[in-house]
Amino acid sequence: LLFVDAGSSSRADEVITLLIQASPGLSLQLVQTAESPAACMAAWLMDGVTPEGFQIERECEPKGSDEQKPVVRYARHPLDIDEVRAHLTSGKMPTRLALSWKDRVAFTLTEGFAIKKISFLDLAFEGKPEASGDEAFDADLALATGELSGLIPALIEGLGGEHDFAAAGGAAPALPCSCSHRSSRTAETGSAVPSSCANRLTRNSSTSQRNSPARPPSFLTAATNGASSAARAAPPSPGPIATRS
Repeated sequence: LLFVDAGSSSRADEVITLLIQASPGLSLQLVQTAESPAACMAAWLMDGVTPEGFQIERECEPKGSDEQKPVVRYARHPLDIDEVRAHLTSGKMPTRLALSWKDRVAFTLTEGFAIKKISFLDLAFEGKPEASGDEAFDADLALATGELSGLIPALIEGLGGEHDFAAAGGAAPALPCSCSHRSSRTAETGSAVPSSCANRLTRNSSTSQRNSPARPPSFLTAATNGASSAARAAPPSPGPIATRS
C-alpha cells in the first residue's frame, strides 16, 4: 500500500503524477472497497455494531439527498441516540464519521474513503523511547507507519474487503496520471449497496418504523444512488489516500 498524506485531492494527484513520471511502468490503482463507506457508517450508527477494534466517537455529519441537501453536524456529541437514527431513517446518509481503532488511533472516515484528522492516542506511545532532533522525526515516522499499516487493512476489511473486479467481470481501473481525472479518486462500490451493510440498514429501518409504516426507508435508495454517482462523478474529500501498487 502507498499512502499519500495530502491536504487536498489535487495535491495527492501531483504526487501520484510525479511518481508515475519518475518510474516508467509503475502502475497504481485506488483501493476500492466492496461496500459503500456511507452505507456502512449508517449501519454502524443504526445498530451500534462496528467492525472489531473500531469504536464510534463523537463527530458525525449526516446529509440529505434531496434538492436542498440538508446537513446536520454533530461535534463532541454522543451519537448513540434516537435523534441520529431518525436522521438516517428519514433519508440522510453520513458523509463523515469520527472513529477510533483499538484505542490507538483516532480519525474521521469520509464517504469517499478518505481518512482525515488522524491522531495517535496515548496507547500508541506506550513503550516508545523519548527522542529529539532527527531521531524524533524517525521515531514519529516509524510510529505512524506502524499504526497505519494495521489500521488501513482493518478498515478495508470492515468495509467488506477490496472490491473484486475479476468476480464482477471487469478490470480494476488504473490510477490516472492526469489531475484532470480526479473523479476516479473515490471508493468504487458498484452500482448498488451490496451485502451486509445494506441488509443491516433495511433490517434496522423495519424495526424503527414498525409503528410508522408511512415513512419509507428512503435512506437505502439514497445509499444505493450515492454509491454509484460518487464513484463516477463527485470529487472526494481531501485526506490521506491509499493506493495499491
